[in-house]
Amino acid sequence: MIQNIFAIPIYKVRYPGPLDQIEANIRKIFADNQADIAENNINLMREGSVSSARVAEHLHKNKEFQEVTDFYHHHAEIFWNALNYDNRRPPRLRIMWANIYTPGSYIDSHDHCPMPLTGAFYVKKPVNSSNIIFEHPLELILKHQPIAGIRDRQQYFNFVEQEIEVEQGDLVLFPSYLRHKTRPSNDAEDRIIIGGSLEQDYRVRINGRD
Repeated sequence: MIQNIFAIPIYKVRYPGPLDQIEANIRKIFADNQADIAENNINLMREGSVSSARVAEHLHKNKEFQEVTDFYHHHAEIFWNALNYDNRRPPRLRIMWANIYTPGSYIDSHDHCPMPLTGAFYVKKPVNSSNIIFEHPLELILKHQPIAGIRDRQQYFNFVEQEIEVEQGDLVLFPSYLRHKTRPSNDAEDRIIIGGSLEQDYRVRINGRD
C-alpha cells in the first residue's frame, strides 16, 4: 500500500465586497510615501515592482483597511483550526503591507518564517497578470532524486513548483514556510496585493497567564 504523507494545504476565498476604494487607498499610500518607498523597497522586488513593507507595514491598524483586516482574521481563524493549530490564541495580523507590480515586474522566491501563516489578497488582478507559484519545501533534496522523465531544468521546475490560479478579490492563505514567487506579469495593467503575516494573539491570556 502506498500512502501519501505530509500534505500541505492552502486556503483560498473570494472577498465579497467592492475593491475600488481599497485600491484607491493603497495608491494614496504609495503616492504620499513615494520617495521613502522607493528608497526602502525590499530587495526581492524586480523590474519596477514596489512594496510598502518597510515604510507602511501596519495597514491593519489603519481604519481605511478595517474590512480587509476583518476578512483576513475571519478566514485565518478557519484555516488555523483546519491546520489543528493551537486555537487558545487566535491568529492576528502582525504586519500587513501592499505590493504593486507594474507590467513585466515580479518578486523573487522567498518565505515569511517564523510567522505561522501568510496571506496574499488580490486587490487588483488583471487577467494576464501572473499567479502565485509555490515551491516544494523539499526542493533542494528532490533535485538529487532519480525521478523518471526529468531531463532538463524546466521539467524539474515543473515538478517542484505549483502555480495557483488566482482572480481579483481572492485571498490566499498558506503556511509561512512555503517559499513562493511570481513570474513577470504579461498584462498591461498593474497587479496589486495586500500581504499579511499572522501570529498567535499573545494578548489573550491562558489560564491566567500571558
